[in-house]
Amino acid sequence: CKLLFISSSLRTRMTHPTLSTTTTTTTTSSSSSSLSNAETTTTTTTTTTATSPVATATASSKRSTKNKTPYSALGPEKKKQYAAAARKKKELRFQKMTPEEKAAHIERERETKRDWYYSNKYRKAMKHLQRDLSCQNLKVAFGRSKLSASVFGKDQKMILIPQTVSAVYNAIGQSKTTGSHQGCYGECTAGSIQSAFVELVKMSLVIPGSTTMVELGAGMGKPALHWGALFNSLCVGVENDSNLFLSSLSNLKKVYKKARANNFPLPPVRFVEASIYNIETLNPFNVVYSFDSLFEPELVAKVAEILNNSSCQVFLSYRNMNEWLSHGLACVTLLHQVQMSMTVSKEKRTCYIYRLRNSSEAASDIIFSGTIDAYKKGKNVLTEENESIDVSMYCTKNMKTRSQNQK
Repeated sequence: CKLLFISSSLRTRMTHPTLSTTTTTTTTSSSSSSLSNAETTTTTTTTTTATSPVATATASSKRSTKNKTPYSALGPEKKKQYAAAARKKKELRFQKMTPEEKAAHIERERETKRDWYYSNKYRKAMKHLQRDLSCQNLKVAFGRSKLSASVFGKDQKMILIPQTVSAVYNAIGQSKTTGSHQGCYGECTAGSIQSAFVELVKMSLVIPGSTTMVELGAGMGKPALHWGALFNSLCVGVENDSNLFLSSLSNLKKVYKKARANNFPLPPVRFVEASIYNIETLNPFNVVYSFDSLFEPELVAKVAEILNNSSCQVFLSYRNMNEWLSHGLACVTLLHQVQMSMTVSKEKRTCYIYRLRNSSEAASDIIFSGTIDAYKKGKNVLTEENESIDVSMYCTKNMKTRSQNQK
């Protein structure tokens, strides 16, 4: 009976694929006290129910999704098939669109690709700048326009740095100074300094190769070396702290070595150990740069007096217009302001670019006269004098004088 039932059910499925057969088996047993063997009777009933093709399809889809392998576990051929199917589906959807919908869809796709491209460019540039500014792959000449991209809902600027400047920061590296009297604070990132100097070029305030700059409070000399490598023109850094002055001298030696290895021109930079209180005039320099946000009020007043006695045209400061006017700075006009970021503390500062209109015919200060005479003879003379300075002997001499002063 069982064999006959199985064969009949198989025949039914083959002839009617949309029918599903369910079998119920009922077993009844009757026992008699008088009989020793139990008598078992089995009755079999067969019921057939008709199901629709839609229900069958949904059931099969449920079974397929349950056992579906994830996309990451698929092989390369299977992934290609999936990608081709998705592409075909997208093309069919595009064909059904109206001409207006097609134009909007194409514009949307173009914007998405452009945003993705520029955001990736921006992230890569930021990675390079954060990794000790090793931007050797950015073969960009000076004056190239900066790219701007709409990333995270606001305009971000990617600052491109020339190879001569990136070589400066690669040579210096993470240089630190120890035992400084006043500490070293105010180091801005290379991208910030580059953006401030490029703004000067945009406003036609700088002529590369001829415009000179003086930095008051040079620290370890990064802005001064940046200026020299970018414009190949004279920059003098004034620093009062002896340890920071020695750090700037050692950094200058490292930059010379790196520039010679890469066949770059040597930046015409000179560092001077002097106090700002001893300076009378800044003639004949054209640009003055100073991270003066932590200067004492007396020192700020002294800087204003020096600028009034000088014929400098441009002043880059971190103090606003009202502060300078209150300290007596005359004939000053605010031209532009640049957002700057600092290296260690990640603080945001504003660099104000002022135009000075003071006219002074005073001779150059005695602190700068030797440097200016050497620069007039030629840039090679200046570099030879810089290389002749023995930093180790200078350091031991300074340590002796300091120990005597402490005693």
